[in-house]
Amino acid sequence: MRREQGRRLPSWLIGLVLVIVVAVGSVLAFTKQLPWGDAYEVKAVFGSAQGLRSTSPVRIAGVNVGKVTSVEHLTSAATDDLEAQAGGGPPAAATNAPEGEQAAVVTMELEEDALPLHSDARFKLRPRLFLEGNYFVDLEPGSPNAE
Repeated sequence: MRREQGRRLPSWLIGLVLVIVVAVGSVLAFTKQLPWGDAYEVKAVFGSAQGLRSTSPVRIAGVNVGKVTSVEHLTSAATDDLEAQAGGGPPAAATNAPEGEQAAVVTMELEEDALPLHSDARFKLRPRLFLEGNYFVDLEPGSPNAE
């Protein structure tokens, strides 16, 4: 007497499922971002951002909480227009560029660990390593009493 064997999936279907799982895993591993994760975007104006790259980290107390996504260099006339659009002040309490110098609008993508940002939050450019020339954005999220 023979026992009935359960129905097996065809080999081609098992192979197809395996290829799809490996492809999705590879994409997630190389992009290092989950598609369902929401990132918080912040823009700040700096007087100079010459050593800042689009992949520079954003840190709070030495812990990475985001990265710089773009650095857009502006002249002082464009900075005045940006301040007028923002309601008279620079975005995110960053420093203004002196007259005649070139400023930069830095766009950053922050993780949930960086939130909440208060109205007195401060962004500073700091060197990553001594004499290396690369910079990171040091974020002070502000006091809990502020909005």
